[in-house]
Amino acid sequence: MRQHPTRPSSAAPPAPRSDLELGGSPAQAMAGFSVATHQALATAAHSQTRFSQDGGVLSHALVLQGITTLFALDTAALAASVHHVAGADDE
Repeated sequence: MRQHPTRPSSAAPPAPRSDLELGGSPAQAMAGFSVATHQALATAAHSQTRFSQDGGVLSHALVLQGITTLFALDTAALAASVHHVAGADDE
């Protein structure tokens, strides 16, 4: 069976790096994950707010269009009634 060479005991372990690296401490990994998660949630919240506001504008436009249509139908029915009562059909 082949054995891996061992490091001599006199060799100093590598100095820790100050920047984040692969295989860093669990605290560094959780900090990076936490920052990324917070940024993603903030972006999602801003997007949801924008879409909600856009949806509100659309619903207001639809309600206004419906009310305008109802008034137009009411005006057309009133005009037909006045035309009938005034006897314009007799001519």
